[in-house]
Order: sequence, then C-alpha cells, then structure tokens
Amino acid sequence: GVRSKVAYVTVRSWRKQTKDVQLAAMLAVKRKPSQFALGLISSEIAAVAKELNGPSAYDAVVAVPCGSSGTELCLSVRIASEVAQQLGIPFVPCLKGKLRKGSSHPRKNFELEPYLVKEPVPKRVLLVDDVVTSGLHIEYSVTALRDSGANVTAIGWIGPAKSEN
Repeated sequence: GVRSKVAYVTVRSWRKQTKDVQLAAMLAVKRKPSQFALGLISSEIAAVAKELNGPSAYDAVVAVPCGSSGTELCLSVRIASEVAQQLGIPFVPCLKGKLRKGSSHPRKNFELEPYLVKEPVPKRVLLVDDVVTSGLHIEYSVTALRDSGANVTAIGWIGPAKSEN
C-alpha cells in the first residue's frame, strides 16, 4: 500500500467474504495473544522482510507504537519483538505514541498525533505493525523514523486487499 508517499507491504489481506470472521479472530488474538499465534505471525513477517531486502538488511526492528490498547505491550510490540528475535537483531522501542482506550481506527479517532522518537534510531529499520487499516499509523511512524535519519522498510501483518488501499 501507499499513503502520502509512504510505501508499506502487508503479509495478509482481509478477504471480503470472511472479513467478519477474520476481524473476530484478530480481536481475540489482540486481547490474549498466545505464544503460538505470535510465533506464526512473526515468522510470516520475518520471511517477507528477508524476501524484500535480504536476511542482513536491517539493524533493528521497531514497532508502530501502541494506541488504543492502553498498554505499552500491545500486539504490534509483541510481534515486533518476536520478529527481531527471529532475525537475530535488536528490538528498539524508539517511537512514542499517546496511549488511550478506545479505537485507534483513523476514521473513529480524530485525536491521533504524529509519533515522537524517544531514543536514538538505528540506520536500517524494519517497522512492524499488526493491523493496517488506512496506513496512517505507518505513515506517522515512517515519517518520524526518516526524520531521525533511518532508512525504513514497513511491514504490516494484515491489511486491506490491494484494490481497497
């Protein structure tokens, strides 16, 4: 997908016929992620990351900041940490967002503010998100990382079908 000159890829896409079932399953994983689910999701993202740029193309993995979960240990952070472990590189939690309860969906939350970089950023970054809806969270993350000097590859686990974004 592309949003405001920020390109990203998703490993999976919502299927129109089964989107309700996919959404229910995703919400269940977000509420209580099992190690099994985290392992599967992160291995899919790590495989795509290697396929895109090679196995040693990244210095660190960064997660899109948590938003509506109200916790610093949301699904995107858990997945990114697992991806880093699988790639044998550090997980660097260098982005800061505003934690709040409720929806992080851009159409439902008009208070989303650009993210801040809270610590030094590695040169080559793999940015990881769990769900990509409109690409706004990825846009804010990539922009903050690029402004701090990073070269960013952004991958979401699931997002809109190609014809939807």
